[in-house]
Amino acid sequence: MLKFLSQDDWIVKMKSQRKLFFNEQPKVVDALVHKHSCTAEYIVFEKKGRVAISFLALVKSKNIISPIHFFYSALWIDPMLGDTKYCEYVSDFLRMLQLQFKKIDIRLSPSIEDVRPFLWAGFSIDNRFTYIKRLDKLEYAKDVHKNIEKSSNATYLYKQELLNKEILDINLRIFLELKLYSKKSINKIKDLITQLSSTEYLTCFSCYFENQLLVSHILFLDKENKIAYTVLKNKQYKEQSGSLHSVLYHHLFIYLKSQGFEYVDLLGANMEPISLFKSRFKADLHTANIVRYSKTRVFFDIVYKKITYLIKRTIVIARS
Repeated sequence: MLKFLSQDDWIVKMKSQRKLFFNEQPKVVDALVHKHSCTAEYIVFEKKGRVAISFLALVKSKNIISPIHFFYSALWIDPMLGDTKYCEYVSDFLRMLQLQFKKIDIRLSPSIEDVRPFLWAGFSIDNRFTYIKRLDKLEYAKDVHKNIEKSSNATYLYKQELLNKEILDINLRIFLELKLYSKKSINKIKDLITQLSSTEYLTCFSCYFENQLLVSHILFLDKENKIAYTVLKNKQYKEQSGSLHSVLYHHLFIYLKSQGFEYVDLLGANMEPISLFKSRFKADLHTANIVRYSKTRVFFDIVYKKITYLIKRTIVIARS
C-alpha cells in the first residue's frame, strides 16, 4: 500500500527500520526544496506492516524531479527482498506512483541495480556509472603509488577545512571549463553548496603549498552510513600536474578512514577522461542509472505503435 506521510511521521517510521541517509536529513531536504522551488513528498510502500520501499520525492507541478546531478534521489528499497518480491513490490509501487504524477525522474543510487521493474513500467533508462572506493583497501594503480612517493619529498599540507569563497570559486570553475551548466544553474549550485556548508553534511579537503591553495575537494558526509561523496574537485592552476589530484585523493581516503568512514562514492564514471582517471584508484564500478517516466511519452509511444501496426497490416493486405 502506498502512503503519503508527514515529515515527522515518515522520519519516525524509517528510523524504526533503518538509518536515514544524508539526502533524507531535514537540513539537506530543506536546502533542496528552497533552492529548487519544489516540495518534498514523504512516501512509503508497505507490505505486511513493514516498509518495503521509501521515497522522499522532490515534486514540482505534479512532476517528480531530480534537480541536481550530484544528489541521488532518496529512493530506498529493502535490500532483504528476494528477487520475486523485489520485482513484485517495485512494480506495484511504480504503478501506484504513476497514478499520482505526470512525470517521474529518479536518479537511482548504486544500491538499486535491478532496473527491470522500471522497464516493465514504461520508464526509459539512462545508463550512468560511478566508482565506490572501499577504505579498507588503499590500493591503487602503479602510477598513483609513484606520485604519492614523489610528493612525500615536498612540503605539501593536506587538511580538512570548512568551505570558503576561494574553495567554492575554484570548484565551480570546472562547470564553466566543461560548459556543463549555464551561469544561472551554476549560481543555483553555488547557493545550495553555501547553504549546506553550515551543516554537518558538507566539508572540504584541500592541498596547500606555502600557504597557497593548490587543489580542493568539496564532499558530502553521511556519517551514519559511513560513506562520503566527492561532489566537486578542481585545481587552482591549469598548468598544475594532474599527479597532485591523485595524491590528494590518497590523503583524503586516509583522513576519511581515520574518521570512521568505510566507503567513498567518487560520484561519476561517465565521461571517458574522468572515468579513466578514477579507475586508477582501484574502486568498484557500480551503476547509478537515471530512470524517467512521462505519461505523454507513453501515450504517444502507444499511438505510434498502433499506427505502425495498421500501416504494416494495410501493406500486407494490399499485397495479398
